[in-house]
Amino acid sequence: MNILDTVNQLKRIKRTGLVDTIKGVREPDAGVEPVPAEKLRKKLLKIDGGLRFPLEVIEGKGGKEGDLLARWCVRDAHWWTSFRNAHTNMVTELHMVLDEATHEVRAKDHYVQVRWNGNVPKVGGFSTKKPEFEREGARQPVAHGPDPLNPERERQYMLDTNELKELIGETITRAGWTYRQVYRKKTLAGE
Repeated sequence: MNILDTVNQLKRIKRTGLVDTIKGVREPDAGVEPVPAEKLRKKLLKIDGGLRFPLEVIEGKGGKEGDLLARWCVRDAHWWTSFRNAHTNMVTELHMVLDEATHEVRAKDHYVQVRWNGNVPKVGGFSTKKPEFEREGARQPVAHGPDPLNPERERQYMLDTNELKELIGETITRAGWTYRQVYRKKTLAGE
């Protein structure tokens, strides 16, 4: 996280309050009109991973699994070495549901285990525990590349759940929608 990200985080705390920030609620700036759900979906899907970003947003299965899935590109061969050098043994995926009636995106974390066979990851097996890193050096930047929030700016990507939420949450609030962290699949689906 660089200084501009820290400033944005402080602005959000001032705007939404400390309690909502701790709860995982991010609201858009006052006066920002919400875009239609389909436009927000397309905007999120533009964070397409591949060679540009070490994260991606893909279509989800729907229902309790979410409409969209934001995840680190540990499955992409271009990023294998970066994730291996960061001693990645677990990554976070965000399952998201877009609720057009309330202009709210609900997101639930899923922790996925990563095992290495040489330089090739085997991704699978869900866990309820937060990611643990094998050693101190794992908090180093995973990659350097363009910033999806500011295309003219470069970004140091850290393998950090909060960074994934920051990028996705900021994209959502800039579209006039509220980002809300949930902790149960039933809440994610709106039941």
